[in-house]
Amino acid sequence: MSWRPAWRMPQRVPLRLRVLFRGAFALLALATVALAFTVLQEEKQLGWRNYQDGFRKNQAQIVAQLRHPTGQLALLNPSTTSLATTPLRPLLLPFSAIDFDDKAKAQQAVEMAGCQLLYGTGEREASLCVAVGSNPLAGGFIYTVGSFASGELVPRVSGETDLSLAHRARVSVSLRGQTFRWIAPFEAAVESPYGRPGSPGTRGRLTGFVEDANGIAASRPVRDFRGWLWQDGRCLGGDSAANAADCPRRSFFSIRLPVDLFRDELMLRPRPAWPPADLDRIEVRVQLLAPGSGAALFDSNTPGATAPFSLPELAALLLPGESLRIRKAGNDAAPDLIALKGAEDATQGSSAWLNRLIRQLPVDGYDQPIQARETIATPLGRYELTLTGDLRGVNRSLGAVAARVSWFVGAMLAAILLTWLVIELSMIRRITLLTRRAA
Repeated sequence: MSWRPAWRMPQRVPLRLRVLFRGAFALLALATVALAFTVLQEEKQLGWRNYQDGFRKNQAQIVAQLRHPTGQLALLNPSTTSLATTPLRPLLLPFSAIDFDDKAKAQQAVEMAGCQLLYGTGEREASLCVAVGSNPLAGGFIYTVGSFASGELVPRVSGETDLSLAHRARVSVSLRGQTFRWIAPFEAAVESPYGRPGSPGTRGRLTGFVEDANGIAASRPVRDFRGWLWQDGRCLGGDSAANAADCPRRSFFSIRLPVDLFRDELMLRPRPAWPPADLDRIEVRVQLLAPGSGAALFDSNTPGATAPFSLPELAALLLPGESLRIRKAGNDAAPDLIALKGAEDATQGSSAWLNRLIRQLPVDGYDQPIQARETIATPLGRYELTLTGDLRGVNRSLGAVAARVSWFVGAMLAAILLTWLVIELSMIRRITLLTRRAA
């Protein structure tokens, strides 16, 4: 064996083998990181697509709600959201008027518009809608439509001057410093099938008399005061004693109140704008009184009434960060009718470096603002709805996924590094020593 200098002796594993060995571990680590990036990009694409689908469904739900008569009622009466439930203020209906002479039509109109306030629960539940029509040509009237529970109705005997002997309605309207009062006793319509013995119910008129501040009624009824009162023949709660006088029954009433101030204004030329500007400052009180002592079977000023649907309730449909603006269409300078924002998400976001990483993942259209516009038509104008999306919720959920993935990637990279170090220090080092000794 010929002598060679020490620097030419093989003191380590050949370079080609080392490059192959270390390159394999480097490629394995790179593939792990690339897999994580691919998963995050697909999750971002999926989250973006799901958010778009949810955004469109949310938009369709809000638009459908506002195009329904209940939503149109909220659009036409935005100022009522900041007012107390009682005393009642007339609402502007999305209908021209109410057919108050027909029980089915009047009940259908107020239920479809959702203008009813609910009082109490169970058998003593009552409701009341106080409103004006959207068409001024229908006349300056205030409609009061509602229901309450009472015993068998006691009608007024024809020619009786003491109105307290019968069931009666007392209505008062306060506007522009004046108060108008009416007392309307129940008068059974005996010519109707409702008034015949054994009929399924009772029907009759509510004849209105002007009442002064001392509670004294006029001698002659008001011609334009029109009201009806219907009572079911069935007992509430399913009692079999349907003919018992003390059996509570559901009664439904519909009253049209003449407002001379409205009608005088509508006769002017040019005709003033409708509805009146002070509609939300008009106060209406409705009482249904029992015979005799006049105990109130129903009083619209009873606290705790449940208000109808209003625009702020749409905020519950908005996702965190989303905003909704509604204003009158056709005037860009018009102020917003209402501006709502979704509730902020209280969950903690991901770290800053994960957020930067998420923003760098390429997804088509992700950085563009998402916004939708719709127009809602009502009897008194068109309203423009603008819904603006917010991708922070998508980023937050993607950040949670990235945080979980980062732990797995970190663990895999640590395992790869540990394996490489173990092989490098235990196997490669021993091969090097054996090579030196063999040399």
